[in-house]
Amino acid sequence: MDAERRRDEAEALASMFGDEFLELSSNEWVLCCNGTATNGQLTILLPDDYPSCSPPRLTLDVPGHAGLREACQEFLVGFTPGEEFGLVVAQCFFNFCNSLEDRECGADSETATEALELAAVIEVKPDAARGLSLSLVSAGFKECGARLFVHGELGVVVEIREEVFHVSTDGIDAEDVVTWVTKQLDGDICGFGQDLLKWADSHRAAGESQYGSADGIVEQIDQPIAAGVTLTGNAAWKARLQAGETVEFRGGGNSLHPRIKSGECCRYVPVFKHDDIKEKDIVFCQIKGRFWGHMVKRKTFVGGRDEFEYTISNIHGWENGTCTLEHIYGKVIDH
Repeated sequence: MDAERRRDEAEALASMFGDEFLELSSNEWVLCCNGTATNGQLTILLPDDYPSCSPPRLTLDVPGHAGLREACQEFLVGFTPGEEFGLVVAQCFFNFCNSLEDRECGADSETATEALELAAVIEVKPDAARGLSLSLVSAGFKECGARLFVHGELGVVVEIREEVFHVSTDGIDAEDVVTWVTKQLDGDICGFGQDLLKWADSHRAAGESQYGSADGIVEQIDQPIAAGVTLTGNAAWKARLQAGETVEFRGGGNSLHPRIKSGECCRYVPVFKHDDIKEKDIVFCQIKGRFWGHMVKRKTFVGGRDEFEYTISNIHGWENGTCTLEHIYGKVIDH
């Protein structure tokens, strides 16, 4: 049973993190983080009785940095026998490397620490976990391990651990998520999953007005633009980039933190050819009609007319989907 669960967990992690995750054997995994200033590798050794009984054993290698043994101990805080813990470890590892990257680039320690406190965390009643899980699955979330639910296309991740509810929503600040989720949990939770997705859409629309851009907004292509009407928000940035302009705008949420903070102004330049884009670039693009200011996780040669396909994700590896060059309009060159 444990071996089968490890295999399923490895498949889920591989789909989330792509080339950054390596399965050397059924008992050994490796995570790699290759940043601009920081390169890290985490080796995860899995006992035969993981996840039913024993936690993983971790070895962290980040050249030039101390305190790595203590970091590994912190990564394992919260392990519960019987529950898959690989995703939690992966998130801790990437947040740790990103915080080091932030320090290398001149951010203060307080800013770096913020990277570990970005998801909304809400206490829930023990008997509510099953109902919440069912509502998320019925809303189209994919279960990626024990009580971990992902809706990559809409940029929402939910994890239920013991009596704690973790919610990460791309493009929306954690405190706003906490306020809304707390209120919803006081009522009927049967439709929680669908309500969460609807709320995220409406809140992002409000964020587009506040910041000038927002992740996850759908372009209203079926509505003709009247003569003399000025485009605003994502549609305007798309049009200007396609026209060859360099633009600057802000976006909300912590999906790229600490590399880019919520509300930080970014400068985008147009992209017109595959050579303009490389992995780890932050790009302004569309996937199935929705706008995203996210990271190129993978650039895959597919041949044919499109030549390359781009996998887009937030900084933690959660994938929104893939797109071709024609749907990538600009990339960040300064922020």
